[in-house]
Amino acid sequence: MNDAASTAGAPRRPRFVGSWWFWLLFLVPLWALPLVKSLQAEFPEPPPGFDREPEVFALVGEDGRLVASSELGGYLLLVAPLSLASEKSAEEDFGRFRRLKKRTRGLGSSVVQLLLVDGDEEQLTALLDVKRGRKPSNLFLLDPGGSVHEGLRASAGSPRAELFVLDRHGRLRGSYDRSIPDGDRLAQDLAVLANWVGSDPPLGEPVRR
Repeated sequence: MNDAASTAGAPRRPRFVGSWWFWLLFLVPLWALPLVKSLQAEFPEPPPGFDREPEVFALVGEDGRLVASSELGGYLLLVAPLSLASEKSAEEDFGRFRRLKKRTRGLGSSVVQLLLVDGDEEQLTALLDVKRGRKPSNLFLLDPGGSVHEGLRASAGSPRAELFVLDRHGRLRGSYDRSIPDGDRLAQDLAVLANWVGSDPPLGEPVRR
C-alpha cells in the first residue's frame, strides 16, 4: 500500500523524453553550435608578403636532378636547414625537422617540407638510408655552404632566422627562429595559407576577404 502511494505521488517523466525526435532536436543544436561559431569567426590576418616577388633559386637533389623554385609553384614550402657538417648536427637538425613535420601534419599535401642540405650527395644519401626520410612531402636539396638559406635570411631581413614559409607563388611569407613563440607563429601562418586560398593570391592581386 505504501509502495503504491509513493509511486502514485512521484512526478511522471514526460512521454516525449523517450522519443527519438526529442533527442534529435536536443542534440543537433548542440552539435551545430561549434560549427556556427567557427563559420562566424574571422580569419586571422594573413602573413605579410603577398606583394613580394617570388624567391628564385635552383638546387640539385639527391638524385642529381636540378630543381628550380619555379617548379614548386602550387605548393606551400616550409623551408628548414639540415647541416651534415657532423653527426651531431645532422641528428639535431633532423630531429627538429621531424618535430616540425608532426606539428604541421594536419595541413595536407599542399605543404612540402623543403630541407636545404649543407653537405654533399653521398652524405645525404647515407642519412636518408638510415632515417627513411624519402617521402613525397619531403624535398631534400643540396645547399653547400648554405648560400640559399643565407639568401632567404637576407630577403627576410632577419639574420637569425632558421625557418621560412614560401606561399604557392614562391613568395617569402614568414621567417622564424627556433623559439616557442616563433614556432606558434609559424604554425598559424602556415595554417592560414593552407586553409585560406585568398590569403596568397596571384601576383598583382589583393588578398581576398
